Amino acid sequence: MAHAARHLARLVSLALVSGTLVATAGAGTAQAVEAVAGGLSAGDTLFPNQGNSGYDAVHYDIDVTADVAVSSTAGAVATTTFTAARTAVTARTTGAPLSSYAFDFQGSTGTLEESALVVDGVTVDGVAATFERIEETTTSDATTDVHKIVVTPVAPVDGEFTTVVTYHGTPVAHTDTDGSSEGWNNTQDGGTFLNQPVGSMTVFPNNNTPRDKATYSISVDAPTQLTTSSSVNPGLRDAAVVSNGELTSRTPSEDGTRTTWVWDQNRQMASELTLISIGRYDVYESDIALASGRTIPEWSFIDPSISTNSQATTQATRARLKDVVDFLEERYGPYPGNSIGLVTDVVPSSISYALETQDRSFFPTRASLGTTIHEVMHQWFGDNVSPVDWNDIWLNEGPATYAEYQVPFEGLGTTDTSTEQAIFDTWDETPADDELWTVPTADMSEASQLFGAQVYDRGAMALEALRTSIGAVPFAELMRQWQSRHGGTSRRTIDFIALAEEVSGRDLDAFFETWIYTTGKPAWPAKFDLTLDGPGGALVPGETSAFSLSTTNTGRVEQTGSVVMLDLSTILSTVALGDLPDGVGVDGTTLTWTVPSTAVGGTSKVAIPFTVRAGTVGAAGRVVARADTLGSTCSGCTADLVVKGRPLATTPVPTISGTTRVGASVTVVPGTWDEGATLSYQWLRNGVPIPGATGPVRVLTPTDWRQRISVVVTGAKPDHESVSRTTAPTSVRVGLLTLRPKPAISGTPKVGRRLTVQRATYDPGVSLRYRWYADGHRVGGTRATLRIAKAYRGKRITVRVSVRKTGYETWTRRSGRTARVH
Repeated sequence: MAHAARHLARLVSLALVSGTLVATAGAGTAQAVEAVAGGLSAGDTLFPNQGNSGYDAVHYDIDVTADVAVSSTAGAVATTTFTAARTAVTARTTGAPLSSYAFDFQGSTGTLEESALVVDGVTVDGVAATFERIEETTTSDATTDVHKIVVTPVAPVDGEFTTVVTYHGTPVAHTDTDGSSEGWNNTQDGGTFLNQPVGSMTVFPNNNTPRDKATYSISVDAPTQLTTSSSVNPGLRDAAVVSNGELTSRTPSEDGTRTTWVWDQNRQMASELTLISIGRYDVYESDIALASGRTIPEWSFIDPSISTNSQATTQATRARLKDVVDFLEERYGPYPGNSIGLVTDVVPSSISYALETQDRSFFPTRASLGTTIHEVMHQWFGDNVSPVDWNDIWLNEGPATYAEYQVPFEGLGTTDTSTEQAIFDTWDETPADDELWTVPTADMSEASQLFGAQVYDRGAMALEALRTSIGAVPFAELMRQWQSRHGGTSRRTIDFIALAEEVSGRDLDAFFETWIYTTGKPAWPAKFDLTLDGPGGALVPGETSAFSLSTTNTGRVEQTGSVVMLDLSTILSTVALGDLPDGVGVDGTTLTWTVPSTAVGGTSKVAIPFTVRAGTVGAAGRVVARADTLGSTCSGCTADLVVKGRPLATTPVPTISGTTRVGASVTVVPGTWDEGATLSYQWLRNGVPIPGATGPVRVLTPTDWRQRISVVVTGAKPDHESVSRTTAPTSVRVGLLTLRPKPAISGTPKVGRRLTVQRATYDPGVSLRYRWYADGHRVGGTRATLRIAKAYRGKRITVRVSVRKTGYETWTRRSGRTARVH
């Protein structure tokens, strides 16, 4: 609105702008270069005047001193007065420095002139700031209802800054466009502060949009004891202040008449989830040891004016909190809060609804198990992951309603009706002309539609329909990933759709368009098991076989319009398809089967014939089936194709022919194989292939000596399996040297002369060793020459030659004797 951007430099002034009374107060302003005015809207589609832009709230420190005047009229509500209140908002700019910015703050159910909450002053980072208030109440139209305090600091704020607003007076209730109440509502013994969707602005200034979450410290100074106007358990009794997070202190005043309760919320929380309740309460505390190994404290509060039966219901539900949280942790991840509890109060009919106030949910009169399951589920869906826009609320209420069906069947075992059956029955029993289908679940046009059945019942139906469409396992992963990825933040429906498509690998635009964005009763999706069977084993060229596809309708409705795709890309070069049955076609490498209509529990089948092409021995491929339409679960959607050759008919065991001595030539005798078979050879030494030894004939080498030699003969023939046969191993004996000349000595046997062994012809590669003798006694060295010493005089000289070669037998010969040495 135009007047909302004005900042008047007067201590107190009143101006009527566009029919709205505006008050301003404070000192003058100083505008920094490049600073901008913060926006007066968060951009919500249903509540365009709620929330603000230009900053993110980081922490709220709320400090209230409250007096309660209990009515003397039986059953009448009390009057609550804030004798002093202070809210410090720590925030951080999100872009340019801000010359001004706004909080949502309501002190009137009419105009500013009627405001019952008076702002005493505003400081920004400790410096007094000017401010103006806007109060324009239009209960029937959320698009024009606006309640703001616009702050202009002395200097623009940039980065983190803290605004302190002090105020006093009587808090009011906010009436929604659907006629329900929220905000501060007085009760018979005090008051209760419930805030979905926008009531939080009736107690403290804030950025009143679920997209801006923060931490909180809430301190309330209230009477230690209170009476009640109720006729049930009347009289003065201990009072309590209930809030979110953990109770960190409870401090009585010096005279004991008042007690200050301090609650700290260290988890991110949207303002719509805040809770403050002042009244007579019996307080129940315990520690809940979860199956995950974590222990969380419980603080629960029960109004003693509640009937004995209703209190017993709440106590029975308290006893099941562990079971409920254990199951939800198993399915959706760790419990998001640091504590838990239930709050039951006697309240006016205008707030006679349960609400997922963070950590400890609120219930009018009693907390039944079913409603508690709903509200505890909200701690994940709605509180941990909050909506960005109020049109995203189905992601709060849909899962919470879904849990009312899921937890009793899958978690607690208190019903025999499955989640799927129960939700399907609700869909099936709701006529197509029912008003449930007249408002889109995620595309509401009016704030009065916010809490309609389309976000609760149809939201739960959409989730079960989604599980039916993408499969139970991907659905469970989606819901868990939604928490693990986005906990502590706010997200949109489009984020949920994107994650669903990522997890499932499916295009879900059409599904969500039908289920949440348009009117009319959506068709319930089919569900079926898809199975692909292939050949039972390897095939041979020329053999005929088939791939078999089948779908079994495991859903709740007739299966119609299902399409199955078969990826043939890895086998089309290996097989030739036969005549295709009706409903089957091929486009490129993809085969498509349009499944005929199949009754619930029925099965449809089709066979895809093919023949293995020639020349494909050794080829392999995998065929993959996938439903092109939603609703399928694959119990086996791949089939392998392997091509082997035909067996050879004759594959004799070969033998080795020849003498297996070093130096000898040996030959493989392969025997008679099939006509047309090509033989190859590989010689082995002790079972290990000999490099290069691939012919039918081999000359045994010294390396083969004392080793076991064999040969592998492999027969190959087109379109047949290669077969290998191995000879029996045989040991290689030592080789025989064939040239054995008798050594001869040349030279004169005379002292001082030299004798030499004459050259002779030996086998190639041999080494010679010499031993000289004089009359049979060894003399001299081992060379081929001998110098005749004096000691040899009169003796006859001989020489012995030893011939050696690796792998061959060593032989020795002695020469003839010389004349006597002289």
